Amino acid sequence: MPEWIPEALLALIAAACTWIVARTASLERRIHAVERRERSLWLYCRTLIDHIYRGRGAPPPPPPAGLFKEDT
Repeated sequence: MPEWIPEALLALIAAACTWIVARTASLERRIHAVERRERSLWLYCRTLIDHIYRGRGAPPPPPPAGLFKEDT
């Protein structure tokens, strides 16, 4: 077996591990952003339900800051 094969395999494994770590970090950031938005949506829906239940008229309460802003 040529001696470059183990080195090439090690380099390939290292590259794959680096990609996996980077991808996992990216996915964790996205999950945290989605969870924050979900909590804000739940709070806003709860506020609207309470507003309607209490018989208050228009205008409805404003949404939390940044709720409908697109995260890029």
